[in-house]
Amino acid sequence: MPEKPKESAKQHPKKRRSKFDFARPRKEIRKEKKRMNVTGEYILECSKERTWRALNDPQVLSRCTPGFQSMNVVAPDHYEGVVKVGIGSISGTYKGEMKLSDKVDQEKYTIIGEGAGPIGIMNVTGNIELQELDALTTIVYSFEARIGGAVKGLAQRGLIPIAKYLIKQFFGSLAEELAAEKIENRSAHIPETST
Repeated sequence: MPEKPKESAKQHPKKRRSKFDFARPRKEIRKEKKRMNVTGEYILECSKERTWRALNDPQVLSRCTPGFQSMNVVAPDHYEGVVKVGIGSISGTYKGEMKLSDKVDQEKYTIIGEGAGPIGIMNVTGNIELQELDALTTIVYSFEARIGGAVKGLAQRGLIPIAKYLIKQFFGSLAEELAAEKIENRSAHIPETST
């Protein structure tokens, strides 16, 4: 009996693999946010008590925040706000919220914030600590930001100088605020002279 001719193996065209075709959960293939760290300190000619009070006053915080537009107190130590930044490639209006937590009276607290604007989103965790010596208060700060969106391309090299500039503006305004309050308090205690 003659043998049946062997069927040739079917040649299936190779399926072109998409660059997005990964055998991983969706969460794992998301692009990770870049991280940015900023640390430093600022010295104020003011007592720790007055500095602490100012750093917990939403009105003072709003007046000292660069580009401040509006603020809404959601709950104690929980704020929503809008700021307008006019610095080069990050210019635009940003909306976000901020919470103060882990407070140790006149010593330190933690800041947790998030915001979004024209070129990306940002999640920030920061720590503020006060140190007093000879009627001077040193504010020691450290922030870690996780950045997503187009702004990621500016991370580290471009954003750190901008972040430091805005932080310096904030503390400079805070220093002016406290100095003006000091002068006002002194004036209030000067007795009026009769003519």
